[in-house]
Amino acid sequence: MALDLKPLPPKDAIAYFRSKGLQPSFAWQDVWQDQHAQAFTVAKMLQVQLLEDTRAIVDQALAEGWTQAMFDAELAPRLKAAGWWGKQLMGDPDTGEVKLVQLGSKRRLKTIFQTNLRVAHQVGNWQRAWAVRATTPYMMFRHNSVRFPRLEHKAWDGTILPITDAWWDTHYPPCAWGCKCTTMSLSQAMLDQRKLKVTLKPVRFPPKAYVNPRTGEPATIEGGIDPGWNYNVGKAPLRHLTARPAPTPRGVKGLPADQAGPAARKFLEDLNLPADRPVVDPGGHPVVVNDGLFRDAAGFSAVPRPDLVEFLPQVAQTLRSPETVGWVWGLEERTAKIAVDLARVMAVATPGTDDRDMADLGPMPQWLITQAALRKIDLSKMTLRAHASEIRHSRKEHPDVKDEHYQQVPALVRMPEKVIYGLQDYRRQPAIAMIGEYNGERLVGFFGVRPGTRELVLKSLYRRRAGIDDLDLKELFRPYARDGGAADLDVDDMRGKIKLEQDFLLRRFVRRVDKRTINVDFAPSLGTWTYDVQDD
Repeated sequence: MALDLKPLPPKDAIAYFRSKGLQPSFAWQDVWQDQHAQAFTVAKMLQVQLLEDTRAIVDQALAEGWTQAMFDAELAPRLKAAGWWGKQLMGDPDTGEVKLVQLGSKRRLKTIFQTNLRVAHQVGNWQRAWAVRATTPYMMFRHNSVRFPRLEHKAWDGTILPITDAWWDTHYPPCAWGCKCTTMSLSQAMLDQRKLKVTLKPVRFPPKAYVNPRTGEPATIEGGIDPGWNYNVGKAPLRHLTARPAPTPRGVKGLPADQAGPAARKFLEDLNLPADRPVVDPGGHPVVVNDGLFRDAAGFSAVPRPDLVEFLPQVAQTLRSPETVGWVWGLEERTAKIAVDLARVMAVATPGTDDRDMADLGPMPQWLITQAALRKIDLSKMTLRAHASEIRHSRKEHPDVKDEHYQQVPALVRMPEKVIYGLQDYRRQPAIAMIGEYNGERLVGFFGVRPGTRELVLKSLYRRRAGIDDLDLKELFRPYARDGGAADLDVDDMRGKIKLEQDFLLRRFVRRVDKRTINVDFAPSLGTWTYDVQDD
């Protein structure tokens, strides 16, 4: 019979699920094996807010014991409203290639629901079994009868081994997509009573070679175990409950252990939070506080920023009472450099914002600098920004462009389908148009130089039909680049040409202390944390 997910909230399962961060990914192989213990992900869901909404619905389904039908009824309308449904063309962030991909569907909803709930329950089961291993030191593999059983899993049914046996590192269920197998904890007395014996030699199946197509990482996986499931889902979160210090920035000397240890103890005293227990931030995401925050992968005392160790009291204050908490795109694990603060972009795009307000759209992409230089346009010293005054004017001229479209501007900058290059009137300053796909339409963003600055700013954002051709794009762009007629403008098709730098999501805590801005970043997908201090 199929495993019955109990309707009552399983505390261990919920605690595990809520300990995970977010990690947008294009392919399921991008977040590999035990990385899932650190980050909630849905393949091809690259919008952070949509991923956050999906995570919240899975959380509610787990806590309230929803059925598949209840889950589908809640999530499907959200995905359809966001345009994340059916088959669509999407750019692969890793290769730049545009592919026809499957987004939302009834089958994918089943995968999201079943996989997340199954893993969460099995994590809770493992943690309970591990906690009582002194009295029930053995574990039995139990195959669940299904319509199309895996013969390997049927062969493993009844396997009994100590919970400490390495076999469970790869065979603790689920160990394949859709696997509904489970386990049972047993004491020696239970074995004797049921006339059971410990398995001397578990059934083995011929291994198969597998290469992760996203990373090139090779693996040898026993038959019956699917790629991506060759790990113990129960053990994985135990290794990642506490973020470790990010590597020391290049050129910065590490702090000796006899100094790092006292600094860590003082930090934990200043933080004054329950040790070894998740502390939920204002957004509902947990942070585990213990001395593991100051131990590297080898277990030695360490701090993430030895050059800024004197600011640890302010870091503790920021974590305890942040002014803002949100997700940002990270570029450099060691120094808390970020690409773009998504919440900041949306704040600037909100009607009523002070006209002087602005948001960075990330560093100028190297591919854009290179391509512009080929056209004798120098962008090397420019910064990409969005200004409230420009967006206010654009929203007035184009009321059909909504918040959801402005939220796509950072993605448009990172990987457009096409780019048009030109120069602005008499000043001969750069003018750039970027065109990308969103929800079956084309978004067209025009960027020009803000007078008296080295800022390339978003001037206007348009929505256009999916089939708009290059000539129509040129005509649309010509008022922004009055250097000749539309025929003189250069359209560059960037599909398949852009190789993006690897970036990742950070949970950022921010507070101003003593005329300084303290940024504290946790990278769930990396299992690290760091901080930065900026003078106002």
